[in-house]
Amino acid sequence: MPEFNRRLKDFEKFNAQVIGANPDSVYSHKAWLESIGEVDYPILSDYTKSLSRSYDVLDEETGIAYRGTFIIDPDGVIRYASVHDLSIGRNVNEILRVLAAHQTQKPCPVNWEAGKPTL
Repeated sequence: MPEFNRRLKDFEKFNAQVIGANPDSVYSHKAWLESIGEVDYPILSDYTKSLSRSYDVLDEETGIAYRGTFIIDPDGVIRYASVHDLSIGRNVNEILRVLAAHQTQKPCPVNWEAGKPTL
């Protein structure tokens, strides 16, 4: 999550809000934030695991949530979903690329990058 914080201005350029959530307690979040420094976006404690279940990222056996990333439009429609095993880190550049592609409102070819032609 620190990388999301470092790139927050990039998300703001797309009028996107970053929100973090996981099933850890508020106290666990507080300790984690004290160890990494300030985070300038909301972090939710999904202690009841209802959010993790709703987005189908919860491993019911362990009670641990996988690393899910979702781009949700203003109407509440999920436009992008990516779920990784805990051993795989997220790629913030890829998330920003997908956000840029979505906001073109046009089909984008394979390996499309911002500024390149759409279809």
